[in-house]
Amino acid sequence: MKPEEFEKAINDYLHIIKANLIDKAIEYAPGADRLANFNKGSNITGEIREKVLFGFALKHLVSIMDMIEDIEKGELPTNNKASEKIGDLGTYMAILYACIQDRLNKTRPF
Repeated sequence: MKPEEFEKAINDYLHIIKANLIDKAIEYAPGADRLANFNKGSNITGEIREKVLFGFALKHLVSIMDMIEDIEKGELPTNNKASEKIGDLGTYMAILYACIQDRLNKTRPF
């Protein structure tokens, strides 16, 4: 892959994640707390919200693993499918980062 093709792919991927974080935030966490669903999941399960988030992300990881197995068999995914599956997992990783930053910010004196 040429450097310019790689850069385009990375920029496209980051755009997908950013769009997911903005569009899906409106759908899934319309209030002031963007981590609300994971906090609610934590209250239901008794697990910390990061574990709840990882459980959500695991579904996407399994789906990506299935896609990779298909690639091994010579069955390529559509661009839309690859963008959606990989973008969703990247979105969850960005949210995990935000969760950890939230915890760090609450424990640091400013």
